[in-house]
Amino acid sequence: MSIRLVIKHTVADYEQLQRISTALRTPLAQIIADAEELSKDPEDISDFETSHEDINIDKWADRIKIEESIKTR
Repeated sequence: MSIRLVIKHTVADYEQLQRISTALRTPLAQIIADAEELSKDPEDISDFETSHEDINIDKWADRIKIEESIKTR
């Protein structure tokens, strides 16, 4: 895999995380810290491995934004 491809994927991953951070109104650093903790929990790892649900992150973030805008009206 070329370094260019790795960089493109890293930027895309960061942009997705940033959208999630904005939608949740949670600092990106906190999301990363929480993810690191979850990645160490055997029960969470097992749940993740047995899950076959395909999650569309963009759709999920958009839904959160819509729900938040409804709450603030």
